[in-house]
Amino acid sequence: MNSFKPGSPRVMVLITIGVMAVLAGLIHPWVSVKFVPAAYMPKLQAILWLSSTLLLGVAAIAAWKGYTLDRLWREHAGFNAWAFLLLLGIALCSNRLQAMDHKWLRILIYLILLFQLLKTYHLLVVKPKAKGWKMRIPTFLLPLFALFILAEIGFLFVAQSHGAYPESFAQINWYHKYWGEINELGYRDGPISRSEGKKQVLVMGDSFTAGAGIKQREDRFTNLLEAHFAGEATFLNLGAPGSNTSQELRRLHESRLKPDLVILGYCPNDVQDAARISGRILDWKPPILKFPRILRPLIHYSHTFNYLFSRYGFGRQKVDYFTWLRGNFFRQDILAKHKSELAKFVGAVAQDSIPIAAVIFPLMQEPQKSVLITKVIREILQSKGVAVVDLGAELRAYPADSLWVSPLDPHPNEMVNRKAAELLAKLIEDFDLI
Repeated sequence: MNSFKPGSPRVMVLITIGVMAVLAGLIHPWVSVKFVPAAYMPKLQAILWLSSTLLLGVAAIAAWKGYTLDRLWREHAGFNAWAFLLLLGIALCSNRLQAMDHKWLRILIYLILLFQLLKTYHLLVVKPKAKGWKMRIPTFLLPLFALFILAEIGFLFVAQSHGAYPESFAQINWYHKYWGEINELGYRDGPISRSEGKKQVLVMGDSFTAGAGIKQREDRFTNLLEAHFAGEATFLNLGAPGSNTSQELRRLHESRLKPDLVILGYCPNDVQDAARISGRILDWKPPILKFPRILRPLIHYSHTFNYLFSRYGFGRQKVDYFTWLRGNFFRQDILAKHKSELAKFVGAVAQDSIPIAAVIFPLMQEPQKSVLITKVIREILQSKGVAVVDLGAELRAYPADSLWVSPLDPHPNEMVNRKAAELLAKLIEDFDLI
């Protein structure tokens, strides 16, 4: 009984375990409120509860055997193994924690994890001079864990834009590194101001206009136009990734700006909203569903597996997206709805006696097959009095991948932006739009 008197090592260990258990019970509401997006909370909670419970169980058993905290950490292989797994769970979960966005903090966690792994290997293999299967299993697994930890550290710094997987870690890194300044309206551009003696041009569009995949904003066609018309006009880029024609009209109204010229950056996927309203839905499922359920958390939380999935995990769907998209332009009901969307945009701008121009981008994956689509849109806009640059006709002879910012991201590259700026500058001058 003397070993359980106040202040004895066993009592101190049990008190510590009790405190850890209380903290484990409180960690869900505390973390969820402070740091974690609601969508990630259930999985994070499960990992923390499982790891904490196993670790506390090992600690409790060790305490009853007379281990002090110091001896428990120095000598107990099971405790160190579960401590490693708990740290691994925390390290992977930190990839999704808002408060742990700083890479150097996560690197510190991984270095501690690597140290804990080496200590576990020492206690399991080196110190007891294990033989047979007791030696072979840790000798095989622990180096794999070490390589995985080093890979995680390396992939923390990979920044790669991705056209089809915007939530990938590499894509998020790209946005943090290259997206740059956001103005008061929330767009990727400088502060909005109207210089005396200069015309103001608004450029509306989606990710093609915003410059997704373009590292330097100065290489976007809007910035190139501003450089071309230096001293005459300022060009404000109001491109928002994922937006369509109807949303662009709403954002134009919300900006409350009264420009001297509006340029519409049109991408063929703008027809998707009209197709959805008409009931023509793409039979598409997220590629991650093709993978076994047991692997999906690794793809979701690990930088290494997330990158490998983003690079190699996207296969063709049951219905090819581009075949489906092209088909929308040859359905009269869908095309009629889309014409109405374009007419509303043009009419709203013309109502304020503001001239309007447009630049039409092709399907970047299939520029040769986009000519008929861009021709349809060009004729619709021209019939409304819009001056148009049709990049579909201009780029039809180029190999598709020569137009992309990267093999994983088919957004228009710097060359396409230069071509768009060159043709728009000529159009503006020929029609005396500013």
